Formats: sequence, structure tokens, C-alpha cells
Amino acid sequence: MGKGFAGKTLMAILAHPDDESFGMGGTLARYKALGARTVVVCATRGEAGKCGDPPLCDPADLGKVREDETRRACNLLQVDELHFLDYRDQETNIAPPAEIVEKMVRLIRRYQPDGIVTFGPDGMSGHKDHTTVGHYASMAYLLSGSAARLYFLCLHPAVVARMGRGFARPVEQIHAAVPVRDYLQRKRDAIFCHQTQIGSIRRIGYLSEPSPIDDPELDQLRSFEYFHQVFPPRPLRQAGEEMEQDLF
Repeated sequence: MGKGFAGKTLMAILAHPDDESFGMGGTLARYKALGARTVVVCATRGEAGKCGDPPLCDPADLGKVREDETRRACNLLQVDELHFLDYRDQETNIAPPAEIVEKMVRLIRRYQPDGIVTFGPDGMSGHKDHTTVGHYASMAYLLSGSAARLYFLCLHPAVVARMGRGFARPVEQIHAAVPVRDYLQRKRDAIFCHQTQIGSIRRIGYLSEPSPIDDPELDQLRSFEYFHQVFPPRPLRQAGEEMEQDLF
């Protein structure tokens, strides 16, 4: 695979272990394969999540277990740098705002990314950690003086219709559809590192299944990961206007 993005850096600022894999595992794998540096920032260790079915650990140990799952997933995705911000799951909304934003600002200035991905105001699922982290990451982006493009992760309306959950971004607001078909196996392998979250894997793991299926629409949908460009601002896509396929 060619090194088309050597010298570029993609940073993801997310809320929980597994966000990097379920949300944009194909994108992280793709940009690494094409020569970019990839950085994942995770606000929490997912201490308030599930312990597996059957349970794989005691609730008191879940944060450490999920950190280990994330490190294994990031190794599979060949993520260059992984940072935890050390906030508790379900409590980012009561974290000191100036503190959490400053941590993000320092990381943005340290890595000087060309693209930053985080959650939008809907958090894709409405989870308060997703919405809070996306809000603070957007503030950090503005305060850092970064020249990067800032993106929100999106769920395509047809994906939401399939899942029966989540918040769709109107298609005219989706500016980029990153092709990830060649990286679905790696994305799936990373998702399966998160065995404590087996419930989520059972519900939506099929969206990363790389094997051919007799369902052209689903096959097309899972071949892309979707993003809304926030800064620099872009107008809504017009009818017939193609989505971009890259974030840089």
C-alpha cells in the first residue's frame, strides 16, 4: 500500500474504550497503512460499563481490564500513540472544564494533527460522556489555535435504520465517507478485543463483518465510515455532490 499521507497526523478524541474500534477503527487502520501517524485520546477507562457475559472480571477491576482491551485493539489498528485522560466513566460532565480542556489543548499542540475527530452534540448515541467529550474537544481545538480540520463522527441514516438505535446525521451534513472495506478485518479484530463489551459486539458487530453478504445496501454501508466537517466550516452538500473520501 502506498504511503500517500506520510507526514500527516490524525487524532481521535473519544470518550470510552471501544470508541476507537466501533466508531472509526477502519479509518485509523487506513490512515496508518497510508503513512499517517495516528493518535487516540480516551477520556475514561470505561469503569461503568459491562463486565462481559459471562462476566470477565469484578466491577472494581473493569477500568484496568478495559484499558488493556483498548491497548490490544490499538496495537491491532497500529495506532502510534494512546493517551488516557484519567476521568471516570459517566463523570466527564462533572470534571473541571478548564482542566479537561487544557489536557486536550496540550495534546493537540504536542502532536499538531492535520485532522481531529471527536463526537458531535448528539454523541451518536446520546451518551453523556460522548456529548461532553465532543464539546470539550471542540473547545480545545479552538483554544489550541490548530490549523487541523475538525470532524464529528457520523452515523449514516441508513445505518441507524438498520441498527434501530442511535442518532443519524442528515446525509447533506455528511462531508466525508472514508473507504474502509480493505480494513474491515482489522477493524473487526480490534472490536473483538473488547470482550467485556460482548453485548455491543453481538448487537452491531455485523457492521464490521468483512465476508461477502447477500445484502448490497449493508455491504455498501459498512464499507465506509462517515464524518461531518465542523472546521473550517463547510456548506451542506447539494443534491448529487459526492462525499469526500479523505479527511486531509
